Amino acid sequence: MGKLLFQILLIFASIFWLSGWTEPNWSENAPIPIGGRENIYQMSDSEWAESVRQGRLHALHYPIETTGIILPLRALNALFETDDSNPIRWFLKQLFRDFNAINSFDDLEAWIGLNEYPEEESVEIPFLNHQRPSHRMGFTILKAHGTQGFTISCAQCHSANLFGTRVLGLTNRFSRANEYFVKGKQTLKFVTENRFRWFTQASPEEIDLFVRAKENMNYVGVKSPIQLGLDTSLAQVSLSLARREQDNYASKNPYWTQHPRMEKLETFVADSKPAVWWNLKYKTRWLSDGSVISGNPIFTNFLWNEIGRGSDLMELEGWLEANADKVRELTAAVFSTQAPRYFDFFEATEEHLISAKRGYQVYQKTCAKCHGVYLKGWMLPNGEQLPVLQQLETTLVDYRQPTPVMNVGTDPQRYLGMSSLEPLNDLVISQKAGVRIQVQNGYVPPPLVGIWARWPYFHNNSIPNLCELLKPANKRVRGFYMGEAQDKEKDFDSQCNGYPVGKNVPQAWKMRREYYFFTRRPGSSNIGHDKGIFVIDGKNQLDEGMRQDLIRFLQTL
Repeated sequence: MGKLLFQILLIFASIFWLSGWTEPNWSENAPIPIGGRENIYQMSDSEWAESVRQGRLHALHYPIETTGIILPLRALNALFETDDSNPIRWFLKQLFRDFNAINSFDDLEAWIGLNEYPEEESVEIPFLNHQRPSHRMGFTILKAHGTQGFTISCAQCHSANLFGTRVLGLTNRFSRANEYFVKGKQTLKFVTENRFRWFTQASPEEIDLFVRAKENMNYVGVKSPIQLGLDTSLAQVSLSLARREQDNYASKNPYWTQHPRMEKLETFVADSKPAVWWNLKYKTRWLSDGSVISGNPIFTNFLWNEIGRGSDLMELEGWLEANADKVRELTAAVFSTQAPRYFDFFEATEEHLISAKRGYQVYQKTCAKCHGVYLKGWMLPNGEQLPVLQQLETTLVDYRQPTPVMNVGTDPQRYLGMSSLEPLNDLVISQKAGVRIQVQNGYVPPPLVGIWARWPYFHNNSIPNLCELLKPANKRVRGFYMGEAQDKEKDFDSQCNGYPVGKNVPQAWKMRREYYFFTRRPGSSNIGHDKGIFVIDGKNQLDEGMRQDLIRFLQTL
């Protein structure tokens, strides 16, 4: 018996070895090597490169063919070719304040917040079959019920246009992913099967796909974010769970769609911005609040996405088991992500280097104990003889282990809202995958790699730039305007690193009410991260010169 068991284990070991991967330790106490787990599955270079490419394609084209909400592509596209006499188009005009400007699928994709593909394929942004897609990043065409449908992928929230460069893994500051579901639920409620058939000339296959989406949407709870750029994914998951049975597969029962259980996130605000991807390699606690303490974060997000799309969890479990390679590929891609570098967009000067060296000393005294240590090119033997750009480069990231959670007085509503997701621990699909949620008291002080590109700051986007972040909380602006990062001279304050405020705000931003962020609403507070850090005994420890030097250093990370 012992010999047989040994042979079985040997077979499994050889399978893992031949496939080029080993399952990582996903626990909160997993040891993380200095420099992080970039090649998370420890693959060979060639296998890793191919897995990363496939994973990035999965990020751009949602891979779960059984996803709950797939809408018929041709039939809905026909709506854009009709006039206002079409009742469905008329209803959409009433529902969407700016539907008059939506005259094509590309207009719709732009409204959702999807970014255009770059003109040329790259390692960072691969093209499916090496052909530039006709739709935007994240728009996914799937074959379902014998016809073409569409859905939205991870790139919806996790890609951005940074001064003309598309960055996969950077927060989308203008995503309307949750608002898309809010509008979609209202539309599907109004559009009956007969209306859809008559006013889109839908085929039987398209009608089947529409009916399936309509039925699944009954199990989706939706909520609009309080501010453009934030998402309500916590609320969508918890409100959707409240529309299902409380068994270990959250079974779908029509009774609960009509009588959903009370859930605090119906009114309690726990909005936050989508996280950047490149920080995952350094951490063992996921999300800004560190509440996912074990389990693969990509698997976890697939589960949450599908609950928020009304999917059957037994069907999802079957897909995940049959497509474990796709989960691994997307995981490999996310952990491989690199942050955009400041000096890819701005000149590396001797003056910046001198200031950054001074700022490093400020950082070590003020920030390093929470955010980790970053070794620079100028610290290498003979490093000061290197060209300026090489001196400014980060040579090693030594982030804290185990991943800490700290309460520095910032708005608590995001981490308090996580209690609504703890019932996910009872699901069989979570338990099999080792996914566990545990509410924390505070937030993860994140690694600061690529911090320059992550404005606005805090988990709730309530700080426009680093100058404001380094002020005492009672001195910070009460509100500010946001806009797209198109022109690095006009749309970005390089001295303060982030959104311009005051007289430097572009006039076009002021014309869009949704671009204004007000920090005095529940869940939007910009308090905290000052006392005990750079405000000691009521006195600010940083003068203006120290703040500027610290910002110059942070821009090098």
